[in-house]
Amino acid sequence: MKLLTLTSALLLITTAFSATKPKHPSDIADKYKTTPANPNSSATLPTPSSTPPYSTVGRYKSTSAGPSFGYGMSGVRVLFSDVKSSEFVIYVGLSLGSADPWYKPWSKSKDGCRFAVFVDGERVGDDIVIQPDDENSVRKLSIPNPNGNEKVEVKVLRVSEDVYSKGDGNAVIFEGVTSDDEVTFAAPAPPQISAHFVGDSDTAGFGIHSHPKDPHCLLPKQLWSKISDASLSWASQLGKLMGAEVTLTAISGVGVDSEYGLSPWPTYMDRALPYDDSDEGVWDYSSHPVPDFVFVLIGPNDCGMTHSKNCPDDWESNYIDLLNHYSRVMPGAKLISVIGGSGSGYNDSLLTATQDVIDTFVEGGGEAVMVKVTKEIWESVNDGGANGNNGCMGHYNEIGHGLVAGDLFATLQEMNLI
Repeated sequence: MKLLTLTSALLLITTAFSATKPKHPSDIADKYKTTPANPNSSATLPTPSSTPPYSTVGRYKSTSAGPSFGYGMSGVRVLFSDVKSSEFVIYVGLSLGSADPWYKPWSKSKDGCRFAVFVDGERVGDDIVIQPDDENSVRKLSIPNPNGNEKVEVKVLRVSEDVYSKGDGNAVIFEGVTSDDEVTFAAPAPPQISAHFVGDSDTAGFGIHSHPKDPHCLLPKQLWSKISDASLSWASQLGKLMGAEVTLTAISGVGVDSEYGLSPWPTYMDRALPYDDSDEGVWDYSSHPVPDFVFVLIGPNDCGMTHSKNCPDDWESNYIDLLNHYSRVMPGAKLISVIGGSGSGYNDSLLTATQDVIDTFVEGGGEAVMVKVTKEIWESVNDGGANGNNGCMGHYNEIGHGLVAGDLFATLQEMNLI
């Protein structure tokens, strides 16, 4: 897929930077309704097969009912052929893996776990909302085909973040796909370009559907699903500019070291589901393609939050270990450390420490680079909402994430990295 030119990227940044901001930033959330508009259906799905008519996107845990997804931007891709109409109907099965009492009060909020539908790369319709007490897991989806294409690729991807659950408590199982229309469907070819993004709340898309004075921000654990959206994060928007398929492993609040009561990132980085520490939940890197790029934006929760703007003493060595790990399990991928996170994402301690990490890693024979957003862009998306670029609790909204993505894309092109 053709990349955007540098001129186009700079135009995107300028346009977003100068655009009229909404009077009330929560208007942004109206673009993606979170009510369960896709009705349950009595349609029967085919029996699970060893060669299913779809391919997976991102990490998942295998179950007898189908792949189980816990990370944002994880889900399935299906290629429909012999399409003869401007709209056709499909049925997909999505069910919550489990709901123990510790998790259930959150999952029973009106917003549930959310999946979005993408047709030929563009998000369409209302989100699919999955609740633990759904009577039927099968959903009926109307797929638009306004250009009359004979082949249409559909993605059904998780966009809400896991909510600090236990095991598979917030994972969603994809049970299958079928259609009443006379279309054929199969797993599409692998993407030409793939990019994997590692990080914290910024990469996970926390707070996007919100604004600094949103009352939902005061109770994030109860309404986490409503205000998060991985498909609009800087990672997803950068991947779209690159023409790459995006996958994520990102958890809000996490750092290279332990923060906010969470374990250090290395505890989670090899899991198929964020909070499943079982032997069956280990991600098998050898059975999946190596991405072309691995972007890592991690550190703002370590350097500048509870450490008085200084990185912990062992932060650099732990970050180097993390990069060494990714270079082993994803050999050949371009490792890129990113500076541009919200809050403490641009403080001097983090900048210096990250550059030291990259220098040491390269001197030891590794291959990695550091890229950062320009100071002007970073300040414009970390101004407390004055420019309409912020969502919940100091994080970026869709506009802010777009500014970061566009700026990084231009820098990557200037550095001949893409």
